[in-house]
Amino acid sequence: MCVHSSGTYVYKPNLKDTCCPAYTIRLDAQRFKPSKSHKSLLRKYKPHQGHLADDDGDHAKGVHDKGKPQPPKEPQQPKQPQQPKQPTAKRGASSSTISLDDPLSSSSASVPVGVLHPSHKKKRLKKEGFAQLASSGQLPVDYRGLFAGCVSEDPSAKDVVTIDTVPSAFKQEDYDLYKKYQVAVHEDDPDDLSPSRYTNFLVDSPLVPETKDGVRYGSFHQHYRINGRLVAVGVIDVLPSCVSSVYVYYDPDMRERALGVFSALAEIDFTLKLNAAAPDLHYYYMGKIFFIYLNIFIF
Repeated sequence: MCVHSSGTYVYKPNLKDTCCPAYTIRLDAQRFKPSKSHKSLLRKYKPHQGHLADDDGDHAKGVHDKGKPQPPKEPQQPKQPQQPKQPTAKRGASSSTISLDDPLSSSSASVPVGVLHPSHKKKRLKKEGFAQLASSGQLPVDYRGLFAGCVSEDPSAKDVVTIDTVPSAFKQEDYDLYKKYQVAVHEDDPDDLSPSRYTNFLVDSPLVPETKDGVRYGSFHQHYRINGRLVAVGVIDVLPSCVSSVYVYYDPDMRERALGVFSALAEIDFTLKLNAAAPDLHYYYMGKIFFIYLNIFIF
């Protein structure tokens, strides 16, 4: 059964008085396969590798060597005469085979129409086998390796996101960002927002902090910063079997960065990080933001 918290309240569906059964919707982080849009977003958060480098490095090499004496070029070899083209079957021919006559050989070979060349057949079978493994969930995905580089653990890192996970507590900086987010995104009346309501909603928690086997359990705030600037805050609960995302709010001036989706991807990576020390902790619950990202993540 899926249970969520809001402040000091813990609530779950009342199955006795509802007509429809409730289903637990959660993500097994170990089986998460990021979509193309996820990968595209993660690439945007990785530090720029330099515009001079390309696939083969020739462009970058030419720029860096500009002005240096270059070795003399070797004389070009004369072009070899092209071999005559092989005859092809005429359109509308009634024969079921194509004759491949080699002008340099007295023998000829016939290949039945519709039969793949052995190398093409091997490629097709390999592709089909890959698709079957992917659809069956047997294909491993190194999501932590894919996410690596998007976040730095160095608070002084430049032009990259840093995440600091701290026990939930009231901070004026957090509240100011929360108020800005609520007014701009959810169109809340500023007069309805106050530090006490914020504290009751996202700071107070019924969970008792505990540390076991190097894993801290309880309620936490994750601060997302870029060049020292607070751009988002994720509120999470860490439980023995899961990480539950309670709420997330971000700077509305940075909507183009899709911080809501990125925070969910970061929390999945955080779940996998905890799973290395606590094998039973491998589920991720999206909590209140589930309905927002229902069509973005597959559970």
